[in-house]
Amino acid sequence: MRTRHPLTLLAVLLVSSALMAAIGVAIRCTVGKEVQQLQSGPAVAVPLMVLADPTLLRVPETTAPVEDTETLSKPQETPSGSRIPSINPTPEAGAGTDAGTDQPEEQQAVTFGTVEDSYFDDALFIGDSRTVGLSQYGRLGQADYFADVGLTVFNLWDKALSDTNFERQTLETLLSGRTYGKIYLMLGINELGYPMDSLLGQYQSTVSAIRKLQPQADLLLCANLHVTRTASAGTSWLTMENLCRLDAEIAAMADGEHSFYLDVNPVFCDAEGYLKDDMTGDGVHPYAAGYTLWADWLREHGIIRNEETTVGGDQVVHSPGAGL
Repeated sequence: MRTRHPLTLLAVLLVSSALMAAIGVAIRCTVGKEVQQLQSGPAVAVPLMVLADPTLLRVPETTAPVEDTETLSKPQETPSGSRIPSINPTPEAGAGTDAGTDQPEEQQAVTFGTVEDSYFDDALFIGDSRTVGLSQYGRLGQADYFADVGLTVFNLWDKALSDTNFERQTLETLLSGRTYGKIYLMLGINELGYPMDSLLGQYQSTVSAIRKLQPQADLLLCANLHVTRTASAGTSWLTMENLCRLDAEIAAMADGEHSFYLDVNPVFCDAEGYLKDDMTGDGVHPYAAGYTLWADWLREHGIIRNEETTVGGDQVVHSPGAGL
């Protein structure tokens, strides 16, 4: 049997790599021109990325900057010096007046229903790489996105980020300079390796700071999107028990009047709560098409206040932690 010369094999590899790189460049310059994931990293890897996730070629309407690849690694200790802005308390609308204390119960009734994209024009989404993905593949109305790879409740106030509608700035500056009607917050999975009490304390402080800066906004506390069974088994602290406890504690922070708990996991997860394998390529982040499903779900779960809705009437009244 004839054996190929090593130089021949090397030549084949070089030619194959050059061909893959050329295809990658072509994809970047044409159908993948606006896809952030395909614009970073070596061109030779682009065809493989498209094969792994064909939905990447769904061109997003806009893109948000991505600085690097997020990794989930267990922190060694609780970070010191995590900053929460020092803000003088701002009274809630109507606080300290008769109008704020004697509102009829029916005026506080809240339901969730389908809304138009314009509903999100005064919304802000805050989160890590999964929210970055939402901004790229499921962008809603004219919403703002303060999202970044590796964002946590411990570094949230120190980061300076930008989006299509605002220049690079800190969250405190953004919240001090703009008025939002809804603020969506999904953080916690990157911090899950820290002591739970520390994580929850920092999360609660973050919620309080956001409420003081934007007292008029509805705050949507979002359950953290779960991971696959394989991803969970491969990381000691990324267990279903930890994820469920974190989300339950976040749900408990919602008051059902000005802050609400939203859980999109049923869209993505199996009966045991794990992210479905066919929804993800890395066990953590949904495929590009998954963000479209997420956006559709958010459109079906807009806050609707109806002054004519009565407690105990035909419509369902939301209670904290209802797990929508």
